[in-house]
Amino acid sequence: MALTFDERKRYVEDVRIQVSDRQIANWIADTRRTAEMVARGDVDLVPVLWLRLCGVLADIGDRIDAQIDVLEKKPEMFRQLGLSVDQVGPVKESLKGLLDVFTADELVYLQYLRHVHSHPVQDSYRIRIRASKLKGQVTHKLLGEQMTVEETNATISRVLRRYNVQERVVAQDFARRVLASLEDFRVKSIAWCGEASSAHLP
Repeated sequence: MALTFDERKRYVEDVRIQVSDRQIANWIADTRRTAEMVARGDVDLVPVLWLRLCGVLADIGDRIDAQIDVLEKKPEMFRQLGLSVDQVGPVKESLKGLLDVFTADELVYLQYLRHVHSHPVQDSYRIRIRASKLKGQVTHKLLGEQMTVEETNATISRVLRRYNVQERVVAQDFARRVLASLEDFRVKSIAWCGEASSAHLP
């Protein structure tokens, strides 16, 4: 069933508010700044890096990508939002470029560290019993797939072994590698999220 005029108007207004969301713009800018500081050696910010980076790649990335998908299917909404369809390509490519910085193994590790620094226990990475059945799958949002607990543990171990089991070293390498792509995404996402507050800019 097609949307009514009032429903479409309500939706467009909600997208307008989301696209201009200052909090998202600040988050992206803060992630870029945190990555720069970790790359320079500020290891106290390593936990913050995992939280911020995963937030950009998963939550913000999904949100902007979903908005773009709707707007591509309804080009007339671009005009109502005062945006150009030509802005879609660069933002989507920039999102893809962020994910492409990391291997599949590294994306699993990144999400895991986000959980480690957000929760005192990581039950979702353990085999559990649910309704008298074993549940041994882990959902990896950044990959868009599931792996067994054993596969997940092996993946995390592979990444750690490359860095002599030093989270600080992993974080500094990830930060250095992602910095340019984060800046590119920060700049190109302004059309969707607006500019960050001056206090949050690099």
